[in-house]
Amino acid sequence: MAIVAGSYAATYNNSTLGMVEDGFEIEETPLAELVRATDTGQSIRDGVYTGKNVTIDMVLLEWNLAGVGALWKPWATNMGSVGGVGRQLSDLASQLVLTSNGGGNQIAAGANVIVSLTAAKAIAAPNFPVRWLMDARPRKLPVRLMLLPTTVDNDLVNYVTAVS
Repeated sequence: MAIVAGSYAATYNNSTLGMVEDGFEIEETPLAELVRATDTGQSIRDGVYTGKNVTIDMVLLEWNLAGVGALWKPWATNMGSVGGVGRQLSDLASQLVLTSNGGGNQIAAGANVIVSLTAAKAIAAPNFPVRWLMDARPRKLPVRLMLLPTTVDNDLVNYVTAVS
């Protein structure tokens, strides 16, 4: 069977992010300038690829870890603080590393699965509301990170992977 399963651990700026609920969901969105012509109305005739955006969604369960605070509010050190406006996101971004815990069938020889994923410039995604509950139940912190592109070996990448 070609089913691949197994959990991953994460660090942000070299600090552990602790336990997560339901793993890490990676979304890649290709971008294009669409070409329409009057002879086809609103139908798309063609397009010009203009790049892609990559995000990773996760729900953090250990919200009081040092790495977690830096992850979801990189522009401010204190809760409730706006922080300094006008700064570039790339200057505030840090490295995100997802590493296989080796469980499931990820460790099978030749499984061709991702052992690690590294994003050099990850930052809390703009315009993504981070909601947290003040209650007697354990706090869950849903977070979306935007992976900014960096240059690796003359190639513009959002992340790099190591595969088994």
